[in-house]
Amino acid sequence: MLYTPLKVVYAASAIPVGVLVYLWSVGDAEMTGRVIGRATAGDFVVTPDHLKGDRRLVFIGRRGE
Repeated sequence: MLYTPLKVVYAASAIPVGVLVYLWSVGDAEMTGRVIGRATAGDFVVTPDHLKGDRRLVFIGRRGE
């Protein structure tokens, strides 16, 4: 019940943080993309497969996803 709203807030907060990263890194778009990409990747909904342990729940996205 709390997971999805928490994930949405976390993912949405990546946008202003990404803008700050862009400014602080003097326009490094790759770094900004990594910040936003990791926050918006992963699972937004807990499924029965997660609850049964058949699938790992991913809150923060990883490279290659």
